[in-house]
Amino acid sequence: MAEQVTTKSALKLQSTWVDFKVVAGQNTDLAIVAKPAPARFPGTEKVHMPAPLIRDVSDTARWAAWCRGTEGDRADALFHDPLARVLAGERGAAIEATMGGSTVASLVTRTVSFDRLLLERLAEGGIDTILNLAAGLDTRPYRLDLPAALRWIEADLPGLVAYKEEVLASERPRCHVERHPVDLSQPDARRALLADVGEASKGVLVLTEALLLYLEADVVAELARDLAAVPAIRTWLTDLLHPALLPIVLQRWQGLGADAESRPRFAPEGGPAWFEPMGWALRQQLSAREEGERLNRPIGPPLPEAQREAARWMNTYVRLDRT
Repeated sequence: MAEQVTTKSALKLQSTWVDFKVVAGQNTDLAIVAKPAPARFPGTEKVHMPAPLIRDVSDTARWAAWCRGTEGDRADALFHDPLARVLAGERGAAIEATMGGSTVASLVTRTVSFDRLLLERLAEGGIDTILNLAAGLDTRPYRLDLPAALRWIEADLPGLVAYKEEVLASERPRCHVERHPVDLSQPDARRALLADVGEASKGVLVLTEALLLYLEADVVAELARDLAAVPAIRTWLTDLLHPALLPIVLQRWQGLGADAESRPRFAPEGGPAWFEPMGWALRQQLSAREEGERLNRPIGPPLPEAQREAARWMNTYVRLDRT
């Protein structure tokens, strides 16, 4: 049954993604493997945009949405997300064209992997609320087969929330959706939202897809402690970058002219174990590279067997459960 969408006061966050193609060499040295940008990105007219292409984190949400939307053009599509392309607009297409059409495979792999982790957790039971922090232009409540009674809460920049409300005004989600425009960098506002969600829920799954990478480590630690302080929050899904890959990502990112606030910065030593002191333990971890191969959406060129292990955990999708 389709559900109504409720908009409430909300939260600032950053939802974005950057693709990387790497070869893991001996001693885990890494090198970029890039292809020249085509004159015209498939399915779009060539768009001339003033620099910088990424003006703020809202533009990265448009970029990610465009990549998701193109998946439905394939005969072997893993999902169909027509609303994503509508939300992306011409700027989302222009950013991906500048990247040479290289981000789609990694974005699709990430999307399918988070779909899997989320649906598997719902099937286990005990979750009645999804809290999507930095929801961006995500359309899972309209695309996934979700329980009608599920409460789906999104939090992001006020401007992004308003834009999404306008574009999706005539669309019906699969469950009840609420949207909150709140600045998550403000501790009081963030904790107030978490407290409200926790008090009204029996079990909460928190989703931070393509968010932590753009935060300082102390902010991530504070967020982790705030989530753990709410008893109803049971599971946290997020993605992590290996510290060895961060300089490479930054090098490629600079070509888009993004401002300092929109650039990647968080890649914790120890990966998921970094969160243990904040009350979170690893339950499940997927390798982006391995999942891309399994889904026939390879991220980067094939590697010799001796190099595969070094590249395996460069980018991961993880499920953390409270300890």
